[in-house]
Amino acid sequence: QTIMHTMKLLLPRNVPNGLRPTPWIPVRFDSSVRQRQQQQQQQPRITTSSVAMFSSGSDAAPSSSSSSLVFPLTSLSLGLLPSFVPPQVMASIKQLPEVASVIQQQERQSPSSPQQQPKQHQDAPNPTTTASSPDVMLKRAIEIFERVQKGGKEHQALLALLAELYQRQGNFTQALQTLNQLTPYIPHHHHEPEQQLRLDTDIALARAKIYWLQDEPEDSLEICSAILDNPQMAKLPLHFAAARNGESLSKLLLALDLDDAFSVRDPARMALKYLERHESQLPPGVVPMAHLNFGCAEIIYAQLVSRINNVHAPLDHAMRAWSTGLTALRSSQRRVTHRDNPPEQRESSLVLIHTLMARLNANLAWGTLEMGATSGRTDVIKASEYAGKALKASEHVMVRYNELDKDDKMEDMKAEGFPRILSIVAQCYQRSGQAITAEGLLQTAMEDLMTGGDDGRPAIVACGPQQVIEQREIFLTYSRLLQSWEKREAEGKSLAKDVHKLESQQLKMMLTPKDEDEVVYWKGKSSIFASLWFWMPNEFLENH
Repeated sequence: QTIMHTMKLLLPRNVPNGLRPTPWIPVRFDSSVRQRQQQQQQQPRITTSSVAMFSSGSDAAPSSSSSSLVFPLTSLSLGLLPSFVPPQVMASIKQLPEVASVIQQQERQSPSSPQQQPKQHQDAPNPTTTASSPDVMLKRAIEIFERVQKGGKEHQALLALLAELYQRQGNFTQALQTLNQLTPYIPHHHHEPEQQLRLDTDIALARAKIYWLQDEPEDSLEICSAILDNPQMAKLPLHFAAARNGESLSKLLLALDLDDAFSVRDPARMALKYLERHESQLPPGVVPMAHLNFGCAEIIYAQLVSRINNVHAPLDHAMRAWSTGLTALRSSQRRVTHRDNPPEQRESSLVLIHTLMARLNANLAWGTLEMGATSGRTDVIKASEYAGKALKASEHVMVRYNELDKDDKMEDMKAEGFPRILSIVAQCYQRSGQAITAEGLLQTAMEDLMTGGDDGRPAIVACGPQQVIEQREIFLTYSRLLQSWEKREAEGKSLAKDVHKLESQQLKMMLTPKDEDEVVYWKGKSSIFASLWFWMPNEFLENH
């Protein structure tokens, strides 16, 4: 397991409190560690020159959660599979070899690692697209079911699968086009108006999420506002809260000046308060998710005020929100483990719980380090404790995936955001004066972001703008480490320059093309934007 190997290889015995390995992860130099070291010595060292070569890539629950393993949990998800790919439909479409092959590939794809196929904007030719590409195979299956029963359940399911695939590849334009193809076939439940409202809202929220990730927050905000203005939404509190969250995230992305700063927190606060009032009606994990985003909104507000007024804005409100979120999450965990649920459903719920736990603890560690950088007195022990808990939560995600996996397809599965957690751990070591250990952890984090390019050289392929921000910050953290290191300052400065170029290239390829005088909202956004989660109702309902 990745954490086990990393802890064995990189963590010395005198580690900061909170990062000490658990008793069953011994820190010793055994044969497996020696083999891992030999493998790493054979790999090319990551330097500024190698980064310059990187190529960028382009509230009734559903009947079962068995479709959740098709695509592992990620914040990129459109959340359509539980509604459009129920178990009986899944069994039907998997009879086609093309569909079975795609599903097998996606079950093995870790949400924290890059997709294997580089992405490009739809207007650019993609030389990597072949007859065996997942999207091509799904399109063949769609053509088959379209001839057999156009608009039938299998046809809808395949369109939903293709939209989800494009979404996770960062091909948002194709995801939106596929979603538009699916919309006319949505069944009309004349005798079940609530079910009709739920399906229509699922599609609308998915469309809003694509617009948000595609750098069109105005369109995302318009869709979410329309949902909130619908008086019928009182029947679906979770969907209403999801729209309120979408409104909040859209305004956060749009915020550029001081006038925007004073309004960015209100939608996030309203979403949180609404969910707290309806918590008894909602599945576990929803309220902690709201605390996660509210804390991020507080950080973004503080950063805007600090940048525009040239004053220091405290981060205490954000830290309090994330701490409260952890408390709520522990309550959610008790609800999941004590309920009489089927084992698969319980384990799937715990994947979400531990993913949130990792993200909240990582944010608290990051916030502690940020406050220390401002005050000049970093509480490394406290930051290390949070970072250690984030690592442990990521470890639990791997355990849960293994519990769900009966065919050993998810052997190397990691929690989304795992490289970021390693980067934060590295910063704890750096603040403790252990630069060599920090570099080793950062090297591991950067390797997790890479895949093999067409020419055999390493390539960094992000799936969305939040992943671009995350990898930018990891490489910049390494750059700052190098610049603080005697005789490596030039290497660090060169790395920072290359990373900013890489960010611009990646965003240009995955976002909606804009004129030179138009604002690219995702460009240059602070690292905390990578922690926002535009969540979908079915991410919770499929496990409820």
